[in-house]
Amino acid sequence: MKSEEQYYDLCLLYLGNQMNSEERLRFEKELKSNTQLSDIFKFQSNLSSHLREESNRDIKSQFVKLEEKLANKTASKSKSTTGKVIPLWSKLSMAASIALLAGFFYFTNVNDSDSLYEQYFTAYPNELIQIERGDNDVTSLQQAFINYGDGKFEEALVQFEDIDQKDLDLYRAVCYMKMDQHHKALSILDSMDASQASEITNQISWYQALSLLKLGNEPEAKKKLLEISQSSKLFRKSSAKELLNTLN
Repeated sequence: MKSEEQYYDLCLLYLGNQMNSEERLRFEKELKSNTQLSDIFKFQSNLSSHLREESNRDIKSQFVKLEEKLANKTASKSKSTTGKVIPLWSKLSMAASIALLAGFFYFTNVNDSDSLYEQYFTAYPNELIQIERGDNDVTSLQQAFINYGDGKFEEALVQFEDIDQKDLDLYRAVCYMKMDQHHKALSILDSMDASQASEITNQISWYQALSLLKLGNEPEAKKKLLEISQSSKLFRKSSAKELLNTLN
């Protein structure tokens, strides 16, 4: 016989798609015969459905409303059950529901950052060398950019790393970004920001901003976007203003 807290945990695992097929079947079978589990599941399921329907614009106000609603409900239940034992899941419901809502709010914000990243990220174009397709005499640098242009970023990165040219740093950083290794990308971009020529400052700041956004560091991403929007250079200036307005 499981405790009520264990039933509560099982419901969260089921609703969060954290069970394998065998566990789901076992849970669903028990759900049909266990009234206590069924009551807890209905409560959490209704809450999850409600959260999915809420828009991100008013999720904070919904958080406050839910806190008040659950607090009032719990207080009312306590008055009407004098002398009775209140089920553990009833006591946990307010804290659990608020935790679910907080998690949903975090998940929504993370998803928004990911969505914005995908919307604005494009690999920096090859501006260093000319590529002649079909040429049998291809240098290692040309082959690296062929792979880069074909979207083979892991192969391109290996080749870029074997070539000692500082002007490849931006391309190396973009490769890391495409491989979802944003800390490594930022390490390169930060060193470029401190040492390289001013003609590509917007490019550096743009990719820094996107990596920071992907990592969830929105405040620092906004700083980089603001630098671009106030720059006299044109690279991604309008995009930076647009993205900054969206984040604000």
